[in-house]
Amino acid sequence: MKNIIAFFLCFFTVSTTFAQKDPKALEVLDAMSNKYQKMDAFRAEFTQKLINKMENIEESFNGKILVQGDKFQLEASGQVIYNNGTTVWTWLIEDEEVNVSHNDPEEGGFELSTIYNMYKEGYKYLYLEQVSEGGQAVDVVDLVPEDHSQSIFKIRMKIAQKNHELVAWEIFDRSGINYEYIIDKFESNPTVAAGSFEFNTSAHPDVEVVDLR
Repeated sequence: MKNIIAFFLCFFTVSTTFAQKDPKALEVLDAMSNKYQKMDAFRAEFTQKLINKMENIEESFNGKILVQGDKFQLEASGQVIYNNGTTVWTWLIEDEEVNVSHNDPEEGGFELSTIYNMYKEGYKYLYLEQVSEGGQAVDVVDLVPEDHSQSIFKIRMKIAQKNHELVAWEIFDRSGINYEYIIDKFESNPTVAAGSFEFNTSAHPDVEVVDLR
């Protein structure tokens, strides 16, 4: 879930387009970021699609995430990840094992816990167009890493005009795999139970704890 990637031709074909940061794109991104930062917490259900166009493969699965500040709980692909900002617990449900590690913000990937802020450093951006999806007007913005050595070279974000919520995003990579996230359900400022961002070992006595710190 940390390496969310996708396919495109090559970075050079779009690099000249992103010579500067687009003011209209920045306005859209700032409105989105401000909305999420004003929330004490949010919860979302999403669909993740994996598409390999070169091998004609498409897979999808559903997930859930709860975010509060720099803490989150992410459930997808038979795993539940708890992150309290300092420690990360990765619970492999079928294996009855939980791996414990230090939180490394640099390895946070492009999950919903970080996606709304990532444009602020290391990216150029361009406003593409307005489209209609699900009966609502949506702004489409592309981000491109300033570091051209990255395998990921484009992130396409779709943001609702009416409420500035992130509707979907797609990650492009030279590897030939595409990951797309679609937000199916969103709840702002939900009630967050104590201990939501830490794995409860006493509640799961049969789960083996593997401390990797």
